[in-house]
Amino acid sequence: MERQQNERENETEETSISVESFISKYDIKLKFYAEECEKYAIEKIKIIQQCLEETLIDCNLQNYLIGSTQCYIMFEAFRHTPISRLTSINLKRNFLDCFCFNSMASFIRESDTLQELNIESCNIRDKGIEVLAPALATSVSIIQLNLKDNHISDDGGEILFSFLYKNSTIVDLNVSYNQLSIKTARIIGKMLMQNEILKKLDLSHNFFHEQFAAIEIMKGNSKNEYLEFLDLSWNGLYGDEFGKTLSKHLRKSGLKIFKLEHNRLTSFCYQKLAIGIKYSEAIQEIYIGFNIFQPDDDVTLMKVFKTDTPLQLLSFGDSFHLSHEAYGMMKDLKLSKPSIQVIYRGLQLPNPPREVCMLDIFSDRAKFLAMKPKQKRLRRDMRVFMIKLRNLESRFILKADLIKLFNAFNAKLDTKLVEQYIEACRANDRLPIIDAHMMANHYLNRHRHHPNESKK
Repeated sequence: MERQQNERENETEETSISVESFISKYDIKLKFYAEECEKYAIEKIKIIQQCLEETLIDCNLQNYLIGSTQCYIMFEAFRHTPISRLTSINLKRNFLDCFCFNSMASFIRESDTLQELNIESCNIRDKGIEVLAPALATSVSIIQLNLKDNHISDDGGEILFSFLYKNSTIVDLNVSYNQLSIKTARIIGKMLMQNEILKKLDLSHNFFHEQFAAIEIMKGNSKNEYLEFLDLSWNGLYGDEFGKTLSKHLRKSGLKIFKLEHNRLTSFCYQKLAIGIKYSEAIQEIYIGFNIFQPDDDVTLMKVFKTDTPLQLLSFGDSFHLSHEAYGMMKDLKLSKPSIQVIYRGLQLPNPPREVCMLDIFSDRAKFLAMKPKQKRLRRDMRVFMIKLRNLESRFILKADLIKLFNAFNAKLDTKLVEQYIEACRANDRLPIIDAHMMANHYLNRHRHHPNESKK
């Protein structure tokens, strides 16, 4: 009995010591954070305190408008004593600068729990990438990295992707809304040839249309079996060369989801894209909305479903109207492949060409030109001329005589317009005879009032 009591007392002593050390560890963190905030005259943030107490695993500071000083203090506090539960940091839309990048890089390098880092719209720029890229390369825990909208140019892009050669953890990378172009594209292509970890890459809203930069990316992707998602939307992609690249390299890649929305793709690109999809063994979703479409382009792409392809979703965008032929094809295909999806807005309505009345166009134009001169003595009311024309004894008049009457009226009309107007009223296709009464009646019925009368 005495032995059991001694064992229990020892256990209680050990637990009390561990609890005290647990509490003291938090006290040290909070004390350090409070002292640093007081030192820099900055208010404490409750979320950071909760992360230091390890009651939160997600540090979400999105839109908090914190500056570099607050960010520097936070990362130094996180580093002061290791945090075992923090898995996510979201600093989206905060204004950071070089003052905090070193402490952020040190924390990234030392942390073995941080899995998601979101520094979207944080003004990182090329200088920040120079500091953060080496730390990201050696990170052992980060899976998801968001660098969207950070004014990163080719100088920073080359550094970033050069270091990502060495990273073995990042699965999801977003570098959209930056200024990356051909130099970065070459590095991305080489990186994709060797990287076996990256599965999702967002490169939208960059400048990969310049010097066929996207071709370099597609070449690298064709030798990568692991990348499953690639977004090249809003890059101004166009041209036959890019179309040929789609056909040649898409069939060899392991892409499952491919986004090409808001570019300048043409019919040739769609034909080559259809060939690439046809021979691809992996592609499941294609997004091509808001590009340049010609009649039958939707039919060309819809025919891909008839082949033995794994494609399940084809998006034309939520503003596209399918042709009736493509819609009928889709309905027939869904009978044999009920799982396929086609995203579109609606059907094209039958829209026969509207008949254009050349007389209406010419008479409106003639009225406008007759009224155009600013000097009143030069203005002429075409109705007066047309009334005289209607009162002619003969309904028909030679073209040359009618031109003389127009010139005598002195309405300052355009000579070409007068000739076109007269030609529209020809009574005989072979002879230069004009139906003067038809011209006059048409004009007088269309313009019933004198321009000055309407003002009164």
